[in-house]
Amino acid sequence: MQIKYVVAVLFISLSAGRQFLWSVDFMRDWESQKNLFWQMTWRAPGLEPGTIVLMNEELEYTADNSLGAALNWIYAPDNHTTRVDYVLFYPTNRIEHSLPQLEPGLPIRFDFLAGQFHGNTSQAVVFYYSPPGCLRLLDPEIDFANRLIPDETLLRDAAVLSSTAPILDDEAFSRMPDIYSPEPAHGWCYYFEKADLARQMKDWKQVAELGEVAFALDDYPNDPVERFVFIEGYAHVGDWEKAQELSLTSYRVSRNYVGPLLCLLWSRIDREIEGSAEKDRTVEGIRIKFECSP
Repeated sequence: MQIKYVVAVLFISLSAGRQFLWSVDFMRDWESQKNLFWQMTWRAPGLEPGTIVLMNEELEYTADNSLGAALNWIYAPDNHTTRVDYVLFYPTNRIEHSLPQLEPGLPIRFDFLAGQFHGNTSQAVVFYYSPPGCLRLLDPEIDFANRLIPDETLLRDAAVLSSTAPILDDEAFSRMPDIYSPEPAHGWCYYFEKADLARQMKDWKQVAELGEVAFALDDYPNDPVERFVFIEGYAHVGDWEKAQELSLTSYRVSRNYVGPLLCLLWSRIDREIEGSAEKDRTVEGIRIKFECSP
């Protein structure tokens, strides 16, 4: 009889322990979801209606369909019609079904039962989210080659669809529901997102100023590509020394993975910034150091 009691106690203890671990996992997932949407609104204060949002399946307990509801709650809080303004897809779940191919120009229709979404793959934003790294809007000129993004996410293929065109710099556009309050502290990811928005607006002075604040924090990037916005910003304001220094810091993380991405970034910098002796000298030095193709 005593053995039965011991077995029962062990079984109940193990069950309670497992339940506790599940609750901890769920709370972490919920915190990740809150951070996801706060970072999204920092980066994209507004979104044009009809936008498709693509991202990797990072959250363990939340399907893309559920995140799509939250997305509409945030960016279209006053829409009470059967026209759904936004959809959020994990490409891994939707490819060949709701999302026929990862290529532009394809009409997308999705039925939420309570309403319908009508859009086109030519109006899409693609985000990669891998905490503690920041939510990052993919750059179609760079992230198609980014091997730091796992193959299975399909986001390197989706990067060609990513565009800043649907993103509006209008903080009155979105409204964060109380359930996601309070707003997280403004650490590295806040300044990264705001700098990326400033880059979209070609406000290079603002990018550089945000960089000065960000790099003075007791915080740091968790993905070497997060430095790219500041590299580009410093280059555009003529601080070639700082742009080169940040490039070397990112390069040291992984020569094979980050080097080719830096070559793509510096190719764009070279193309977009007017020539000068200092610029030409810096670009040539970068090409040699990172073994970039001519």
